[in-house]
Formats: sequence, structure tokens, C-alpha cells
Amino acid sequence: MRDNDELIAFTELGSEIDLRFYGVAFVLRPDGSTARELGNPKRAVNLRSILKLVRGSLLCERLSIKASDVLPEHAVLVGSHDGLEIHRDAVAGLARLLQVDASDARCPLGPPQNPLEALRLSLDGSGPDLLRHQCLGEHLGVLRMCRDFGGSYDYASLNHEVHTAVFDLVNSLGMVASVPVLDRCGMPTLVLPAIGIARTLSRLLAEDRSGFMTIQNAIAAYPQHYAGPGRFSTKLSEYSGGRVLAKESASGGFIAWNRNLGDVILAFCSSGEHAASESAMIALMRAEGWIGSDFGESTCGGQLVRSVL
Repeated sequence: MRDNDELIAFTELGSEIDLRFYGVAFVLRPDGSTARELGNPKRAVNLRSILKLVRGSLLCERLSIKASDVLPEHAVLVGSHDGLEIHRDAVAGLARLLQVDASDARCPLGPPQNPLEALRLSLDGSGPDLLRHQCLGEHLGVLRMCRDFGGSYDYASLNHEVHTAVFDLVNSLGMVASVPVLDRCGMPTLVLPAIGIARTLSRLLAEDRSGFMTIQNAIAAYPQHYAGPGRFSTKLSEYSGGRVLAKESASGGFIAWNRNLGDVILAFCSSGEHAASESAMIALMRAEGWIGSDFGESTCGGQLVRSVL
């Protein structure tokens, strides 16, 4: 926990508070103002998966993929999925669409993100399958951009021109300075203020960029491919009919946006507990009128996680 983090959620044991979760949460309006703040929006965060939305948008623009022509493959391009059969099939299809070889990707071999699917494959005696990796879609998109730029496929370099294009766009839209780092999947990413991430998404919405519209339509049309059954972002898209979309990050953060209003909500738990960020997101979305009380609650270890909002 950092000094400027605030309590965003907690669990109870009987009548006493059991676990406390700290971080930052806020709403960003289209005019750049913030509301319902907890913690400091200028707090530095690493929400790498959210950059998938920017990378995917740029690729869709370069390839002139129309918003009316979306496929499941476009959802896994920016997804952090469960590694189920539907995801494996879509990722294989994406490699064919982009005309790249998945074996060139830098993401590591390992079990799928969904624990039940990982157990099933283990009992079947199946070995690691790269096509089930939750981030492979993003890596395939970067490989295609490497090919189009005519540069090296060694995209783990922080200075690779493919990433420079993405980082420059984020720094411009987010109006912040960022620090490039390498994440655990071998993909360069950025550490930057939380408000910068939110501004980037807000301005992508405001500018009505064609690539981002394509990505949004793909997420709305194929929420199961984007994440997986029961996942927060999947449930939110299905609940709202694609009006409200979200992206989670492995580091414990969520960002959501309302396509009709242009508002953005961000929540980040400093200990990396997704249930705490999810609880804060649900509370903020209810307060803003995006969802109702029937959406459901967040749990951690079987305990209800309550937001302080």
C-alpha cells in the first residue's frame, strides 16, 4: 500500500472488519473532471492489459477492419481470456487472419487461465498449449504490426518502433509522462498515473476512432471470447447489451466505460485483489446509474466484498 491509497473495499467476519483493501477509484467525465474519488488518481499503476485496447485499435485502423465486420477473432485480439476451446479456436483463426505464426510469439507456455480448464487438460494428459494463453491474441497483433513496419520480430525491446507508436499515442491522449517496462509475458508496457490510463480511454471514445469502434463492437458481440463465462467484463457486457464495457488487468485493476455517456470508471487495488477492485467498480457503476442492484456482488474466498463507496 502507498501513502496516498485509501480504503476501497473490505470483508467482514461476524460484526468485525476482516480484510481491508486499499487503492484508488474514481469516475472520469468527458470534460476531464473527476468525481467520486478515493485515493489519488495520479498514483502510478501498471495496468498492462488495458493497453491491449490501444494496440488493437491501432491494428484495426491499419488493416481497415470495419466496425460492422467484427469476428470472434477481433475479441481475442484484445482479450484476457480463459483459454477454453472457443478461445483456442478464435486465436488460431486470428493467426490465420493476420498471416502470422504463433510460434514467433514471446508469451510463455503454461496452463490456461481458467483453473477448471487447466485441471481438465492436466487430467487428460495434455501438455502446455500456446494457443490457450490469455494474451496470445495481443502478441499476434504485435507480430502483424512488426511485419507491416518491416522491423524485427524481437518485440520484447522497449524501443521497438511498434511500441513507440503505442506509447506515444498513450502519452499524448493521457497527457502524462510514462515509464516503459517489460511485463511477465514478454510484452513492453507502461507505468503511468491512473488518471492517464482513464484519459487515454476517454479520448479514444471522444475522438470516435474507427479502430476503437471496431474493438468495442467485437467485445460487445463476443463477450465470451473476450474473457469467459462468469468473468466480470463478460457479465457486464451481457448485462448492458454492450452499452457498458470493461477491461481487467492482472495487476488488480479494472477500467470500464459507458459508450453512450463517454464516462470512464477506474478502480485499482494495491494488493492485486481483483475482487476489491470489482466491488469498487460495481459500487461506482450503481451510483452512476449504469447498472442496477440485480447485477450481483463480488466475493473473495467465499466472503462478500463490500465497497466503502
